[in-house]
Amino acid sequence: MTLASVPTMLLAVALGDAVLVAVVLYLRRLPDPSPAFGWWGAGFGLAALSSLSAAAVSLDPTMATAAAALRAAGAVLVIAGAAAGARRRPWPAAGIALAAWLLGWLAASRLGTGVPAAGLAAHLLSGLGLALAGSTVLRHMTGMAPAGGIVAGAALLALAGLDWLQASVAPDLDGMAPALLATQALSILAAFGLILAAERRERAAILESVEDVVAELEAARRIDAERLRHFAESSSDWFWEHDADLRFTYITDSPLRSAGRSSSSYLGKTRLEAHAG
Repeated sequence: MTLASVPTMLLAVALGDAVLVAVVLYLRRLPDPSPAFGWWGAGFGLAALSSLSAAAVSLDPTMATAAAALRAAGAVLVIAGAAAGARRRPWPAAGIALAAWLLGWLAASRLGTGVPAAGLAAHLLSGLGLALAGSTVLRHMTGMAPAGGIVAGAALLALAGLDWLQASVAPDLDGMAPALLATQALSILAAFGLILAAERRERAAILESVEDVVAELEAARRIDAERLRHFAESSSDWFWEHDADLRFTYITDSPLRSAGRSSSSYLGKTRLEAHAG
């Protein structure tokens, strides 16, 4: 793998991140969205900018720290989103994640790992954020659409593993190539899983809404029928219903009782049959 091809692959990774951004921002516009989506949209957006910055490192080495800072900031937001998706407070999670990156950067600088300290700490934190995001999807977003949620969650967990792998092979450009290629594919797969989950969830919500409307209409129909029955039974006039064969299916009792008869003697019969009986 030549040096020139690595920036190209980083641009492809940025495209995969951009697809994820578009999907989660779309999901945020659906009814009753997860609070995680807003955070993840911003976090994946910063990850895309980080990949773009990393692609420029071969031209301007000073961009390496900027790329690492963008990736770390994106990871902080993804971790905050995972906390929000699990119905926990996102800001403390974001603060802890930011502190962890700064401490990791300091520790990596002191240890002299041979890998740029800021980038190493950023990739480790990014992997943690993706792992938490995948766990959140699997635990809290698979209720109505298990298949889509499982695909998205598993893809995010796999992306976490790739981030940790990239942290270990960062100085080796040839070693980064397979991980970068897999990263793009998994980002698009995660986006597809989220879309699938949202589509089925939205369909289920529409079906549930339709069922609620039908239930309300049926309840109103029963109430109206009951009111009509009470009105008919309290009236001195006759009320009746015929079927297609002109047989009685309903007839009020009150006028019949004065003649010493009941409605049961009419039901299922034509008028001639009832009078003959």
